[in-house]
Amino acid sequence: MKDFPVIAKEVPYYEAVPNQTLAFSLGCDSAPATGLDFLMQLVVKGLFTTPGSSVFSPNFGVGITSRLGFSANLEKSLVFQATIKIKSLEDQIKQIQAGQNISSDERLHMLEVVEYMIEDQTLKLKLRVWNEDRMSKLIGVGIPI
Repeated sequence: MKDFPVIAKEVPYYEAVPNQTLAFSLGCDSAPATGLDFLMQLVVKGLFTTPGSSVFSPNFGVGITSRLGFSANLEKSLVFQATIKIKSLEDQIKQIQAGQNISSDERLHMLEVVEYMIEDQTLKLKLRVWNEDRMSKLIGVGIPI
C-alpha cells in the first residue's frame, strides 16, 4: 500500500474547512516537500500522532485531539493544556533535529500559539510554525471538547 504524504497548505483561518478538525488538505504530490513545507508536515504529523502509536518512533507525537481535561475556567484550562502539548511537540522536534544535518529552512525554531477561541464545542487554535530562517506559516487546528 502506498503512503500518501500530508500536504500542508496555508488557508484562511477556519474558513476554508468549516466544522472540520484541520485546516490543511491531504493529497498526493509528485515531489517531496522541502523547506518550510517539510517542517509544516512534521508539525502536523506530531500534533495528531498519539504517543506510543508509532512502532518506529514510539516517543513522538502529542495527540492533540486526545480528550482534554476540564476545570472551573474551561477556556483557560483547555488553552493551557493544548499549549503544553504544543511546547512538548516543539521540544520533540528540536531533539530529533539536533542530531541531523538538515538545512535551516527545515529546522524548527519555534511553534507559537497566535490565536485561540472556543466555538461549536471545539477549541480552535491558530499556530505559527517558525523555521531557523525566521520564515513562518500558519496552521489552523480544531480540537473537539
